[in-house]
Amino acid sequence: MATTTRRPRRPRRHRTIAALLAAALFGVVAIGSSAAAQTGSGEDGTIHIRGVDSRDPDATSVTFSWTGDPAAVDGLTMTEDGEEVEHEAPTDPQVAPAIVLAVDISATMEGTPLVETKEALTSFVADRPENSQVALVTFATETDIAVDFTNDDARLLAAIEDLTGGGQTALWNGVATATDLFARVPDAQHDLILISGGPDTGSENTAARARGEVAEERASVYAIGTGQADEGALQALVGAGGGTYTGTDASGIPAAVGEANVAISQQFEVVYPRGDDPSNVATVGLEIGDASAQATFIDGGVLAGGSRLAPRPVAEPTGFAPLQTEPGKLMAILATLLAVSLGVYALVSALSKDPSGLQTVLSPYGEGYSPGGAADDDEGDSSLATSALLQRAVDMTESFAEKQGFLSKAEGMLERANLPLRAAEAIFFYAALVLVAFLLATVLKGILIGLIVGVLCALLGPAIVNYIAKRRRKQFMNQLPDMLTLLSGTLRAGYSLMQGVEAVAQEVEEPMGMELRRICTEARLGRPLEEALDGAAERLEIDDFTWAVMAIRIQREVGGNLAELLMTVADTMTQRERLRRDVAALTAEGKISAIVLGILPPALAAVMWVVNPEYIGQLFNTTIGNIMLGFAVLLALFGFWWMKKCIEIDI
Repeated sequence: MATTTRRPRRPRRHRTIAALLAAALFGVVAIGSSAAAQTGSGEDGTIHIRGVDSRDPDATSVTFSWTGDPAAVDGLTMTEDGEEVEHEAPTDPQVAPAIVLAVDISATMEGTPLVETKEALTSFVADRPENSQVALVTFATETDIAVDFTNDDARLLAAIEDLTGGGQTALWNGVATATDLFARVPDAQHDLILISGGPDTGSENTAARARGEVAEERASVYAIGTGQADEGALQALVGAGGGTYTGTDASGIPAAVGEANVAISQQFEVVYPRGDDPSNVATVGLEIGDASAQATFIDGGVLAGGSRLAPRPVAEPTGFAPLQTEPGKLMAILATLLAVSLGVYALVSALSKDPSGLQTVLSPYGEGYSPGGAADDDEGDSSLATSALLQRAVDMTESFAEKQGFLSKAEGMLERANLPLRAAEAIFFYAALVLVAFLLATVLKGILIGLIVGVLCALLGPAIVNYIAKRRRKQFMNQLPDMLTLLSGTLRAGYSLMQGVEAVAQEVEEPMGMELRRICTEARLGRPLEEALDGAAERLEIDDFTWAVMAIRIQREVGGNLAELLMTVADTMTQRERLRRDVAALTAEGKISAIVLGILPPALAAVMWVVNPEYIGQLFNTTIGNIMLGFAVLLALFGFWWMKKCIEIDI
């Protein structure tokens, strides 16, 4: 009979990735411990749990094999999470087995081991389950698919008779080829009978990849090791898919293969109800005589294979018991923050020098202008950094911000918002709050939530300052025409421009009054009035006020009736403000449409998440869903920007 010799096929890309992930998740140590729990042996036989189908809570089914007396299955005892449950009588699962015989024919199997193996396989073919299909894979230096899946006993017996030994042991190549065959029969029950006589010495595949592929195909492994077989590696392979491992000499191979045949032939399915409120993750236990086995499954799914059904180890809390409670965790977080603060204090103290007495005395005179003018001097120092440690930290922050070039920007933002803070203090406390929020969120919810909270806090501070400044600027613009009208009236009454500004500053409300008082203060200290007005216009960044100051400067240079000029400017601003409000009224419908259309997609997504989370979850749990979601967000942002541009009219 002609056989085809070939190198083991490289697994397809998605199979390789899945295999590597499975191997990473289910390491050798974890697999070895789970196999013993999923498969239990006693004097009367061995139980092996193959799979759990919990999609129907009223009819959860557990598939298992039993190597003892089939009649003993009637005495099955079933438990869930340690409590005994009622169940139906075990029945035949009605699933056809697909069995791959993977045989080591390397030099380690020459002589008696190979003779006993051929005898064992011949008996297996004669006694195999009637509805099964069998394939034969041999591995040595090369890996051969001697017989693909077939029901023809004659072909199998002829291929078994032709087995000869020699060469190296490509164990993991043989396992890869065998599991690759299972992909051809996805609806069958996958069983792998593996006979090995020595450790792997010539494979391209690795043990981890082989375990991953066995777990992916949900194949039960009945491994038989003889001679110099790598017992630990074979047990780990069994743990990946479930099954049994038998270590024996050459004479025990037929008995081990016969026991594997019994386990494959005697498959049972038991069904039991889980109740109205089943737990999300449960552990089911089966007991027949003195043999018992356990498997863990997730409610609402179908799981098969040793790694997937491995019972969960119950983690006992370690460490200081009071710290396991929520108050204890909070205290630990606060203690950590205190320790970090003390460390920063020690570092700053080591790097900074104490201020001299003269510097301390003169420091109040070096402070910047207080927006409230002289009246604010009686209210005390507005500095937040009152301790020596904070003063040093703020000074270091100020030096760093000035070198980086954003200290002046922060000062301008604070002045426009009329926040009585030094820029260095604001930057320091802002950075400290962002850092504390990030650390707390990271400790409580993880690094991803910590990053999100940190970014949100970092964006929130400037947004609040800009909002306050924008509101104050709008109030100033609304007061500007009235202020110019009052100033024009004072000039007509015979006041000078300086006297008129001082008089108006006492009459108008904030924020106009405060800015005019600041202009007057600067003028009394020796700064020319025109420069003080220019400074205010530059500080506030209001175009209308800039144009009014420009008109005053030009009139002062070329002469003319300043009162009439101010009335004309005030009337122009009034007309422009009226036009702005007309435009705002006409574009209100477009604005509300943009807001509704912008809120509608996330609102509908939230409703769908509540109504049918599984349906919308495809957007977040799949690659194509993530791509579609990303494009949708980009298009929504672009559409919102486009609508905003359509309704924005500069006046």
